[in-house]
Amino acid sequence: MALTRLCLTVLVLLTSAAVPAVTNSVRLHFDMYRNGALVADPELSVSSGTSGRLEFQDIGTISFTPTFRDSDTIAIEFDIHSGGRHLGPSLVIGRGGRGLASWSSTTEKDSFKFTVTWVP
Repeated sequence: MALTRLCLTVLVLLTSAAVPAVTNSVRLHFDMYRNGALVADPELSVSSGTSGRLEFQDIGTISFTPTFRDSDTIAIEFDIHSGGRHLGPSLVIGRGGRGLASWSSTTEKDSFKFTVTWVP
């Protein structure tokens, strides 16, 4: 009987620990543009407070860390390395909301833009 209670307690604790990991997941959809043309549209999930990374050929890398502010709002810190530039914008968006960041190359020959949408 004691063994059954112990197993039940362990099962409840393991199940309870798994729930926050699922609810802390943030799913983001990106649309990446170069000179006005859509070049990629990845969608991925990361846990709140952890970093994700996207690499775009001939554009650079975008690292991002989303963090819940409340149940309907997230803040996203970006670390962008593109064509010799380093940018660090921050966006705050609501559930289903969209944010935007844009920049140009150091020679101003190319322009880049991405939108990010928090997918419910």
